[in-house]
Amino acid sequence: FNNKNYRESISHLNMSLRLSERHNNRKRLAMIYSRLGQCYTYLGEIDMAKAAIDKAETIVSTINNRILKMDYYNSKSIFEAKKGDWEKAYSFSQNYENIKDSIYNESNDEKIYEIQMNHTLERNELAIQKEKRERKIYSAIAIVLLLGFLFFYYYVQHKKKDIDRMNNKILLENEKQKILLKEIHHRVKNNLQLISSYLLLQSNKSNNIETQSILSDTVKNIDSIALVHQNLYKNEDIFEVSLKVYIESICFNIQSFANNIDLKYNLSIQAVKISIDIAMNIGLIINELITNSVKHAFETEGIVNINIQQSKSDTLEIHYFDNGKGVDIESLIKNKSIGLTMIEEIIQRELGGDFSYQLENGFGILLKIKLIVDAENL
Repeated sequence: FNNKNYRESISHLNMSLRLSERHNNRKRLAMIYSRLGQCYTYLGEIDMAKAAIDKAETIVSTINNRILKMDYYNSKSIFEAKKGDWEKAYSFSQNYENIKDSIYNESNDEKIYEIQMNHTLERNELAIQKEKRERKIYSAIAIVLLLGFLFFYYYVQHKKKDIDRMNNKILLENEKQKILLKEIHHRVKNNLQLISSYLLLQSNKSNNIETQSILSDTVKNIDSIALVHQNLYKNEDIFEVSLKVYIESICFNIQSFANNIDLKYNLSIQAVKISIDIAMNIGLIINELITNSVKHAFETEGIVNINIQQSKSDTLEIHYFDNGKGVDIESLIKNKSIGLTMIEEIIQRELGGDFSYQLENGFGILLKIKLIVDAENL
């Protein structure tokens, strides 16, 4: 300030101003605003000078301090002189001189004040330098953290790309295996149909009714197994089949063999997916039951009812019954057919389930198979 480097003085005063505002030191604020007013006045920045001096006036009016008032009157006098209002400039100058004269003999107080002010400015300067050092330290820490984050991010992305490549490779291999299994199911189905066609041809050539019946039943059993493989290679899931779709296919297939019988179905089958082995065994059972109904229960027409539901205890309940002429339990046990014997063997040995016959108003059987399956809406 004393070297008339007002622009640099303004910079230092503004930094001191921020520190004083932070600590709410009103005496320092009054002094700084007065000095800022003088600097802006000498630089010809009248609006800035007025704003600073007005703030100094507001603070000085609330503080009983002659030195602060003297600084304010001096700044105001210089400001009014710069504006050309010499009367006001003289008035403020007189106020300044009056205070100055009143404290002329109080040189010790003035020296103390100057020492305090110099000490304050020095302390403020040290605080500013400390703040600059701290900013540099914080900036260095921030840069180190940023570099660490960028390195970690690059590492994670690199690992993610490796994992993605491995996952894509696994998915590709799985897709290849899926295609291969579908092809296997397709070929098995074709081979079974070839065998079925050959047996059907032999049946048509035979003149023995019993032989024809045996061959026809065998064809239907083979077709029921072929339907499992057909469902597997046509669907996305190559390990499980929809029981509902599978049973419906068997019913449709048998209907084409029901010569001279008007065969109808009432089906209530829960949408359940089950494994290939269980599906084929259930298919053989349903195939044999419908075949028996067509052969022995119906004369010209008949209705087959099939209800399949999965209970909460993972038990699959299959309720089959027809509206045929029926059979009594003694005759059933005494003249049990090969087909019913096969059904009982499959239920007990292959599926680990149990069954009970229901022989009122037709032929019926209730099967309970303990299994774990995935149920879903198809």
